[in-house]
Amino acid sequence: MQAVKLSLANILSIEGNIEHYHIPKYQREYVWGKDQWETLFDDIEENEPDYFIGSVIVVSHQSNVTPGAEKIYEVIDGQQRLTTLSIFLNAIYRRYNEISKNIDDKKTERDIITKLDRIEKKLIKEKTLSNEKGSFVNDGKTCFLRIQPSTQSNNLSDYKYVLNDSGILKNIERPKNCGNRRIYKASEFFYDKIKFIFPAIHKSPACV
Repeated sequence: MQAVKLSLANILSIEGNIEHYHIPKYQREYVWGKDQWETLFDDIEENEPDYFIGSVIVVSHQSNVTPGAEKIYEVIDGQQRLTTLSIFLNAIYRRYNEISKNIDDKKTERDIITKLDRIEKKLIKEKTLSNEKGSFVNDGKTCFLRIQPSTQSNNLSDYKYVLNDSGILKNIERPKNCGNRRIYKASEFFYDKIKFIFPAIHKSPACV
């Protein structure tokens, strides 16, 4: 096993090989709550961009990946943190998306559209046609989640819905009782934090 130090921007790179991180169904459901969300947010806000916020252990069962195929890693450890970071990025996207609809300055509008595009590519990848493992069709497009939660306790369906809330995915129906579950609550927690201080937040969008 080889340990490699990478930033979140490296892990979710949109350049070169695009890699995806899927949490297998045998892993426990998403269980982080407000205390962990608050700690993670404070760590990101109060420290330098290269601050170490934890480790992630992944494994790939794909021995040979053909050109153009998606490289998918199974997340063995660190799934709670990785899922939370993707929810956090989605909350940033949601806020940028709202602001972009009320901007008159063309330069600022272009800058925000660029940021939206970069965040979206860190959370999903679209392909013209694919029947590869992990793909699903949304709004007529084949998509891969860059970070895919486990199916346990509606985690995956709730996660797709919060991506719909931000505007990244389309026409995802609200899962029954999702507002009572942690992924939705995490999404609202980070959105409220970002909405309250935005645009004073500088370090978080740096990982975009």
